[in-house]
Amino acid sequence: MRDIDARIRFIFTLIVRFRCGYGYQSMSLATSIAIYFIIWWTVLFAVLPWGVRSQHEGGEITPGTDPGAPVIPRLRRKLVWTTIVASLVFAAWHVIYTYRLITVDDLARLLGAVPPR
Repeated sequence: MRDIDARIRFIFTLIVRFRCGYGYQSMSLATSIAIYFIIWWTVLFAVLPWGVRSQHEGGEITPGTDPGAPVIPRLRRKLVWTTIVASLVFAAWHVIYTYRLITVDDLARLLGAVPPR
């Protein structure tokens, strides 16, 4: 009987902590959307060169275009990959922020702004 009571108290404590934000830092929806947008655009510029084959490499250069222009840009595929990678990066960032796995003090120590303890 005590074991069941302890489990119920533990579950209740978790529910209260998550619902009230006790011990965790929550953020607004607008802030989350803004951060996701920034991550998405950054990842887009990292994903754009993936699988690009230039006209020069393909051997057929269209008159009036740059030889380095892609033959088939495949933008739809790149947008999908950008969304997938950005979602994974955002999820990792959200967990790190919410559970304070890395704090501002940790970053300051890492960058040498604060001497180590």
